[in-house]
Amino acid sequence: MKMRRSVLAGYTVGELEEIIEKFGSPGVANGFLRGEIVVAGPNGKWYEKDGIVHLTVISKGMTREEWIDFLKKDKLSLSYGAACILRSKDFEPTLGVFEIAIIKNKYCAFSDDWTLDAVSACAVKHQFSVADFEIACLIRQILTNCEIEAMGLHTIIAMHELAIGADGIPGRLCVDADGDCSWLCSTEDTPGRRYGKGYGFAFVKSKILIK
Repeated sequence: MKMRRSVLAGYTVGELEEIIEKFGSPGVANGFLRGEIVVAGPNGKWYEKDGIVHLTVISKGMTREEWIDFLKKDKLSLSYGAACILRSKDFEPTLGVFEIAIIKNKYCAFSDDWTLDAVSACAVKHQFSVADFEIACLIRQILTNCEIEAMGLHTIIAMHELAIGADGIPGRLCVDADGDCSWLCSTEDTPGRRYGKGYGFAFVKSKILIK
């Protein structure tokens, strides 16, 4: 049987003690591990429970071109591939409120089966829905890089239907907090690719649309 390396292997004893200290006591830390306690962002925008980050976003019906203009004017960085996907004929503006669920890799970099198939199976188990195209834009709009990093993530992939990106390659929009810039990027659909620590996958938990 193949042994999976502990997710704690990369921490020193001092760092583990510091983590417990931040929880306040070993009992509180144990409650978090049992799923009885959730971790919330410092500004209340999001909370995490059982390896899933929950947040609410509001869509105001912006078109694809309006999103592109907004992202450029708001000093955010838009990749060429992301712009291609935003201009996809499948992009449709929405007006309403979305509850977003971002699935994290709870086994971090030591999982040997964390592919998109595993992510999708987790989403089905929790009855999450495929994301709309603009979910990545809405997440990028409300979350700073620091807030994404506070979740333990550097990249959030919006799990919408595949769309044609740069060079005609199918892909998905993603929010990238890895670096000084606040990027809205795209990621190619690579069969069999494995994702480690720092990746999150955004689905829709519920939505209320205004017709």
